[in-house]
Amino acid sequence: MSGCEVCPAYEQLTRMGISMGKYDRVVALAGNPNTGKSTLFNALTGLRQHTGNWPGKTVTRAEGGFEFRDVRFKLVDLPGTYSLMAASQDEEVARDFLLFARPDCTVVITDATALERNLNMVLQVMEVTSRVVVCVNLIDEAERKGIHVDAEELSAELGVPVVLTSARSGQGVRELVETVYEVAEGTRTSTPRLAEPPPPVAAVLEELSPLAALAAPDAEHPRWIAYRLLDGDHRVRQALAVGEFAVEEENGREQEAQELVARADELRPTLGENFRDATVEALYARAEVAAARAVRERGSNRMRKLDQRIDRIVTSPVLGLPIMLGLLSLVFWLTVIGANVPSQMLARMFFAVEA
Repeated sequence: MSGCEVCPAYEQLTRMGISMGKYDRVVALAGNPNTGKSTLFNALTGLRQHTGNWPGKTVTRAEGGFEFRDVRFKLVDLPGTYSLMAASQDEEVARDFLLFARPDCTVVITDATALERNLNMVLQVMEVTSRVVVCVNLIDEAERKGIHVDAEELSAELGVPVVLTSARSGQGVRELVETVYEVAEGTRTSTPRLAEPPPPVAAVLEELSPLAALAAPDAEHPRWIAYRLLDGDHRVRQALAVGEFAVEEENGREQEAQELVARADELRPTLGENFRDATVEALYARAEVAAARAVRERGSNRMRKLDQRIDRIVTSPVLGLPIMLGLLSLVFWLTVIGANVPSQMLARMFFAVEA
């Protein structure tokens, strides 16, 4: 996104409080909290950074810059979030920036020691944009815990570039910058392998996605717009109504947008009340498959995973209560009846000694 100061995309950045100034490209940093995102931001920008608040929000914004191969990059550190569902101010800020600011590249930072959990966010970002680089950070901690992440396998599974880093030590940061440069400049393209929604939702999205493409021709992934309309996302409805998805002013399609929203409203009741939960479960299942194929763990860590599985079983809503009642019954039996057995054995032993 070079210095087009009169185009709608540039105006959108300005409305979000982002001044391009001398910069040529915009790069967003996204990811879950506690993945080392701020450390990576500092490693990339050094002292060339400043903080403030997002316009109209109490959410802190950090931005800085770096230069690589004569290209000047504006780096925007988005709030750490677990989702893009816009259930909080942080999620709303992150989602809106990816949608409307249209960064030239989005780096999604993940924790190598908890990759499966973090991949849920990666999959959501890939629904919004194809210009994604996955940064698997804290790789040094993962290695100490016996966790090995295969970057090539993960990249093949997700369909986007993957770079292993340790932002604290600088490991992999140079490779990350090179990859960001290639994606932002368009010399490296990707075809993300998205999570497949449940069949009923997929059928509805197949009908709505072409309508979304007509209503928002500049949107990178119309399917995501269609799904958010099904989910009743008022911000997306508003953006369609005012032509906010249009990069060029003439690409606003008011009539098509109205038809899309009306059709989404008609189809939503056919999916039932649990379609959101089913779609989220599909995301988690996709993340689990990707992590299983890309992550290898040594024995001690496998035991930890076994402990986690046991924890999930004994704390689950279905099995947790019966297991707890069984354990309490066992304790009661041991206290009232079972304890009599060793007591009697000890009594006999003492009587034998006295005799």
